[in-house]
Amino acid sequence: MMRSIFIGVMTLCFLFIFFTPENSADEKITEEGTFSRREVNDDEGNGEKVEVQKSAPNLRIEKLTEPKDISVIPKGTTASKIATSIYSITWSPLWIYEGLGGPRLSAATVSGDNSVIAIVEITGTSKGPFGSNIIFMETYGYSFIRSLRFRDEKISSILFIPDSSRIICRFDRQGGLKKPYKLAILDAQSGKIVSETKIPMCEISGMITDTIGSKLFVKPSKSSNILIFETEDISKEPVKVDSEIDDEKSSIAISSDNLTLTVCGNGKIRFFDMELKRFKKETVQLPDGAKSGHIIFTGAGEDFIVMIPGGNAYLFRDSVFRPVMDLPGKQAFRFSRDNKNLIMITGEKNSSVNIFTVPEFDLTAFAFCSKIKPYTLGEIICCGYLENKGCFFVLDSLGNFMQLRKSSAKKWKKDLIFKAAK
Repeated sequence: MMRSIFIGVMTLCFLFIFFTPENSADEKITEEGTFSRREVNDDEGNGEKVEVQKSAPNLRIEKLTEPKDISVIPKGTTASKIATSIYSITWSPLWIYEGLGGPRLSAATVSGDNSVIAIVEITGTSKGPFGSNIIFMETYGYSFIRSLRFRDEKISSILFIPDSSRIICRFDRQGGLKKPYKLAILDAQSGKIVSETKIPMCEISGMITDTIGSKLFVKPSKSSNILIFETEDISKEPVKVDSEIDDEKSSIAISSDNLTLTVCGNGKIRFFDMELKRFKKETVQLPDGAKSGHIIFTGAGEDFIVMIPGGNAYLFRDSVFRPVMDLPGKQAFRFSRDNKNLIMITGEKNSSVNIFTVPEFDLTAFAFCSKIKPYTLGEIICCGYLENKGCFFVLDSLGNFMQLRKSSAKKWKKDLIFKAAK
């Protein structure tokens, strides 16, 4: 009798195991190198099923009964291509009470037309595994227009492809989840992967595109090679060029005419001729014995700025360096205002913004974010100029997003748009 019962139970167990689907909807098993656990808020029916994040303390997505008015966003802009009209998105960076405390914002980038800002927030426990949220905010009314959620992917870098709604994401390795280092190009509107690659299988120290967005340049931190991808399909084997610079803190930059690619590290700067497809013989030694720095071309001939971490910012013109600012940060960008070409460079001290004329490179204005009410103390991680508002925006490491506008010759007005949720 007992033997018959045992055989019956074993038979039922076998049938249950054999006929149970391997990947049930509840489990959402993710294979290595895939994005099957991505969640997209979508109104076109071309994304994945939305999972409203009711439990997330700082991010809520609600489907509306009627489409909301998004006419404030001009047609044809990147923001208009990304924006959803049938979801309401509420978000603020989540303050984590561990260590020194603060939000976990790993990266931010602005579209080529300055109409939308993408911000990456890391989720998960302090020791992992990690996930990521990409939050998109339009710059006309500062509303959140879309979000992409990756439950088990840690995004460390993000970059808009110029004149496009596509973004390049850098995913970090997560050994426990069998997640490799990789790059992927996503369509921000649908959340779908356009193409991806697992090269390079290491950390990277630099990632940029050319000004028209056709090429992606990647500098692995532990290699002297520069990898050149075609953004149409980064799954194809990249072109590799040896820069002879293997500094882990090296950086890369490209001139505004896309003719010269620079590599900075090991105490020097090398120049790659994009037309001849080879490095020039001449090299430039960094000033003051510096080992590395961040470069931005001014847009005036071959002039460029090099920002030395913990040191000064220098203008390189006519083969000579001259100091232009003390204690620079890593952020700098070109813009135009009142028919004048300008460059903003951020500073580490007091989270300063410093505006220079081009090509004269005279300091025309500066502001200290930490000394303007409401006071903020975070390090600047993303900034830009909004021509539609005639003001600057700043996002800092403590989750403060603000706009700055000159109210008089010497005074600035600061508006805090959002801050981290504590």
